[in-house]
Amino acid sequence: MTVLEVKNATKRFGSLVAVRDVSLSVSRGELRAVIGPNGAGKTTFFNLISGFFPPSTGTIEFEGSDITQLAAHKRVALGIARTFQITEIFPELTVYENVRIGAEVAEGYCLRPWINAAEKAGIDARVQEILKLAGLEAKTHRLVGELAHGAASCDPVAPRAPDGPGRPVTRTAYRSPPKRG
Repeated sequence: MTVLEVKNATKRFGSLVAVRDVSLSVSRGELRAVIGPNGAGKTTFFNLISGFFPPSTGTIEFEGSDITQLAAHKRVALGIARTFQITEIFPELTVYENVRIGAEVAEGYCLRPWINAAEKAGIDARVQEILKLAGLEAKTHRLVGELAHGAASCDPVAPRAPDGPGRPVTRTAYRSPPKRG
């Protein structure tokens, strides 16, 4: 099953063509990478997928639905998450605490100083799920600031996995959900 289909995407900024006629198909369980030199349009291409910019021409489909004109925040609700190359972490907190903050925000608890026991249990279960997905279970109690950059840069992906394991995340590659069944 095709999860992400980009067809003939082009993005123009005035007379500058940043992305020209790019197509990409990602099936469930596939991992794709977009590589190229600086200025080749990789970031702009991911901005098209994640909804930060609409394409000038072309279409983007996610799980069979046309999302070409869908706003970025609505794409997040569908399960398309994006992180940036700049690591957005709290180095003085543990890996678990960093992921918990992201999970609480994703669940809508960001402006609530207290959550009840059932909500906390749900968040804790969600955090464990995300840590497993990101391969960070063994580093749960380590301070993020103590981790090597590569391990720390995995951390921002984990809090942004809005619908749990198996949901797409864009970084410098697009990761589709694992094959089911």
